Amino acid sequence: AGLIWFARQCDIKSLPELLTVKARPSRSKFLRLASKSSRDGGLSDRIKIFEQLVQSCPDGWLGWFKLGRLYRHNRQVEQSLDALYQVSRCQPGFTLAYFERARLYRHLKQPENAQQELLRLFQFTPDHEGGLKLCAELYLQQGNLSEAIEILSRLSTMTQNPDALLALQQEILSHCSQQAGGTISDKDPDILTIRADLLMAQADIQKALQTYYQALKLIKKPSESLQKKVLTALKRQAAILTTQQAPQRDIVALWSDACKHLPNNADLLVEWAKVAQDNNEDVSQLLPRLKAMAGIWDHPELYYQMGLIHEKQKDHSEALKAFGQCLNLQPKHANAAYRLGTLFGIQHQLDLAKQWLSRALENNPNLVDAWFNLAVAHEQQQAPKLAQAAYQRVLSLNPKHIEAINNLRLLSAEPRLE
Repeated sequence: AGLIWFARQCDIKSLPELLTVKARPSRSKFLRLASKSSRDGGLSDRIKIFEQLVQSCPDGWLGWFKLGRLYRHNRQVEQSLDALYQVSRCQPGFTLAYFERARLYRHLKQPENAQQELLRLFQFTPDHEGGLKLCAELYLQQGNLSEAIEILSRLSTMTQNPDALLALQQEILSHCSQQAGGTISDKDPDILTIRADLLMAQADIQKALQTYYQALKLIKKPSESLQKKVLTALKRQAAILTTQQAPQRDIVALWSDACKHLPNNADLLVEWAKVAQDNNEDVSQLLPRLKAMAGIWDHPELYYQMGLIHEKQKDHSEALKAFGQCLNLQPKHANAAYRLGTLFGIQHQLDLAKQWLSRALENNPNLVDAWFNLAVAHEQQQAPKLAQAAYQRVLSLNPKHIEAINNLRLLSAEPRLE
């Protein structure tokens, strides 16, 4: 296989002709030699091997790429560039060659050439993390702070390397500090956002939140990226408060305060409603806000929370509408289907109750209460075998479910447990 590959690369028409060319080893032999030289620590030997390879196989792009990298390690920058251009000649879609050339041009203090290579890279891979980071660094060198911050914001939503992002954030802050004579303005929302990102990286969540809020006061229409950062910070702070066993009202206050800073964010309002209901607070005041928000956003959780409030207020008709709207937006919302089934059961519409409870269990077979309510519905419709099977599913999930144990004993004519 190695000989056939070599023949194709060198345009040799017949295998016998190739076998007479003793000086031309196969690609695999070159790679083995290069690997051995690498283990022996001989950089110059490796360079010679790959120089022979590309002379024998001028269209072998991988050989050119490895040679270009070896030249770079040996500080032969011009030769490295030449080799990397050969890579693009042989294989234009190999994007790493553009990135490597951009790095070399930056080293040579030729930012315009570096940016040209990055433009070629982004034509193939618009979200290349290394390329975006290098682009931001080049903008910083040229004093284009707003462009650097824009790329940083884009990177923060996609990076798999938070340490590299942190270093870039610190570099931007340092650059801003130098421009401002050692101080950073508290009136620039982009800088405040970067500062908050750094505080998040340092796990100072409470201070990060306050800094995000400072930035929000200066922005008329916050970006989706910034809103996601605030939501992430809030969830982490809520988790910290829970771990510290802080009073539940402190967690409720955390979310209600957040809604003052981002009044049109549906996710924050939903979280506020959730923790308020978990804390058994009077949530009737939230109902108008949830309805108003639902008029802006098609957010299934808004309707689900509205349904829970209506159900708590014994307004079953409105609760049914809200849970139904939630399911229109998210058909696999198991909890909404369960609530619908439970309400239909209360109204003695047992066929509808079974239909919705079954749908809830299709999407979440571990809903104990749904299995129990389904068993009760079967029992009320004189279907003891189906009821027994449902009760048994309850007990498989919760062996200490007293009501299921007793109902199952009654169906089996056994004494009840007290």
